[in-house]
Amino acid sequence: MVTYYAQVAQTSLKLMLTLAPLASSAFLAADMAARIAAFLNCFLGHAVGPKVAQLTALRGVGVSPVDFMAPLCRIAAALHGQSPLLAQALATDATSLPTLKTVATQIKDPFLGNPIVKLIKSLEEELARLEEEEPPADEIPDEFLDALTFILMKDPVRLPGSGTVLDRASIERHLRDHTEDPFTRAPLKKEDLEALPELKAKIEAWRAEKKKERKEKKEEGQR
Repeated sequence: MVTYYAQVAQTSLKLMLTLAPLASSAFLAADMAARIAAFLNCFLGHAVGPKVAQLTALRGVGVSPVDFMAPLCRIAAALHGQSPLLAQALATDATSLPTLKTVATQIKDPFLGNPIVKLIKSLEEELARLEEEEPPADEIPDEFLDALTFILMKDPVRLPGSGTVLDRASIERHLRDHTEDPFTRAPLKKEDLEALPELKAKIEAWRAEKKKERKEKKEEGQR
């Protein structure tokens, strides 16, 4: 049974690795970025983290955790460069960089290792950029916060039943697994979401103003 599931897992990873550069849009929809990042981090964590001992049964059928680690890393590298949203999701996930750095120390093949080192550097740069550009959470007006995740919205939409305002990526992620309003349980589809262009413009203007203030403050500190 272990042999069967190990073979299925390897086949699935090979298929995903093949599809990643060819059909990236299927993996990189706005509501999928956080899921893909969590998926990669979870399984890489099992392959190189404290839970690797749980995979010892695989050695009995000639499979090493590294056999799973290599395609996962290549999938991450293939998708990362094609999606700013995935880059942000990977950079802001607290487990991404530590896990990838652990992976890099265990990979001896430069064909695989070099792209992972580049991915790590890219994520570090992305994280630094986000930390510089994103305003502190305590400065964000309540009306700009997603009602589910309590983070700054980028593309706000209103739910028709409850009138609740959420970020589009947040509610579309919910609708991948559920078909109802998360607040009223009334039936809900993506087509029912009401775009809020005026609120979106206000958020973008506020972010731009905050970015300008931080830039001016930084320049003053460098004088």
